[in-house]
Amino acid sequence: MKRTLITLITLFLISNVAFSQHVNIDIHEQIDPVVAIEMPMDLNFDFDFEHDFDFEHNFDFENEFDFNFEMQEFDFNFNFEMPMDFEFEGLNHINNYQRGFWSDEMDSEYDPYRKEIRMVVSSDEFNEDTEVVIKNINGDVTVTGYSGDDIEIDASKELWKKRGNISEEEAAEYELKTRLYEGKLYVYVDSPNAHVEFRKGKLDYHWHWDDNDRNRINAHYDLEIKLPKKLAVSASTVNSGDVEVTKMDNKVKANNVNGSVTVKDVQGYLTASTVNGDIEVWYSQSPKEDTDFKTVNGTIEIYSPEDLSAVVTMESLHGELYTDFEQVKRLPNRLNKEQRGDGYRYKINNTSPIQFGNGDIEMGFKLVNGDVYIRTRKS
Repeated sequence: MKRTLITLITLFLISNVAFSQHVNIDIHEQIDPVVAIEMPMDLNFDFDFEHDFDFEHNFDFENEFDFNFEMQEFDFNFNFEMPMDFEFEGLNHINNYQRGFWSDEMDSEYDPYRKEIRMVVSSDEFNEDTEVVIKNINGDVTVTGYSGDDIEIDASKELWKKRGNISEEEAAEYELKTRLYEGKLYVYVDSPNAHVEFRKGKLDYHWHWDDNDRNRINAHYDLEIKLPKKLAVSASTVNSGDVEVTKMDNKVKANNVNGSVTVKDVQGYLTASTVNGDIEVWYSQSPKEDTDFKTVNGTIEIYSPEDLSAVVTMESLHGELYTDFEQVKRLPNRLNKEQRGDGYRYKINNTSPIQFGNGDIEMGFKLVNGDVYIRTRKS
């Protein structure tokens, strides 16, 4: 077997129209069962999470690093491990991340309040077209598909504060709830800190708190949910937890901010994203529908049977793509046409697509700092 390193980058201007094209500069072949593809140093990077905050990254190493951030009453921070020094713009929007509620350590001399919760949503309350949307803030989300009809929810609730113990009255204000709205069944934690508003066909949900309140209650929920495998699911958390989805046959969305995302043995359309964390996907059968994976700081690992048939695109600031598949070939660059004022901007895609097998589906990867591994699944 051979190792192929394809370096792809060049930039040129023609008649005031910008083209970004990446070509094969050189090829180094070594005896190794891995194909390594080094990715270019410029990209556009977009995320859209389920917790009401959106952000965009625009990277151009010939000029500067721009960071544009838009959020709604939600404060957090990023820990980037960049290969170079960058100029940051717009970071005044980000503050108060590792404080109070967000700390993994319970800085209190009092005992936390703990309770195990069991909920069942009867199949009479939803149908096979219902999408289940799980919104956690602090803690794990584990979703498992099964052949039953009802939705079964097991939750571990933990509350604490710096001064005094949690009373039953205080604990009752932090409640795990479900609600069916516009064809979606929402699972979320309500509390005095939460903004919960159902409008425009979705749940507007975020948390806020007073940093100066020394009696502020901190909450952590670990959720384990069994779903009928035919349902679509969107599962997300923000901090101090991981997201795992297993054995679902319908559409899956799995999102995190500070933690990993793991998906196993799913059949439908899949999208997975995180900010600071790894993504790991295990296919029991080669995927038949398009997939999309994004992380800012982390590694993405895909395990698939040997009959994988996909066209893979990857955009990364600092990373490479590795595979042990043998039937892999490089495809021509793609040309994108965009309206710009009175004219058009033509941009050749900044990555060369890589085809596995016959290329039946699209598999897209976007990273800032991290590698992608596509491996054959052995078991």
